[in-house]
Amino acid sequence: MNLGEILRAAGYTISRLPELDWQEEIVQNITTQLLESDGSSSNAVASEWYTRLLEKVDHRIARWTVRDALDRSVIQRGLTSARSSFF
Repeated sequence: MNLGEILRAAGYTISRLPELDWQEEIVQNITTQLLESDGSSSNAVASEWYTRLLEKVDHRIARWTVRDALDRSVIQRGLTSARSSFF
């Protein structure tokens, strides 16, 4: 799993690289879309954002950004589920 996103979910401040300061806002935007969509459209949302990012950044940064959003959405869903029920 994504250690940076795990630590962020635990309340730690994990900064981005200075030249990628825009990344956090995009990760949150993608995460919001993923959480608002049903689970079956996650791949479509991720693919759309990946394609959009490729127009502006290297494929490694695009993949990193989308991967952080996917992982963040999984972590947030898990935390929400764990907090809403004892079992």
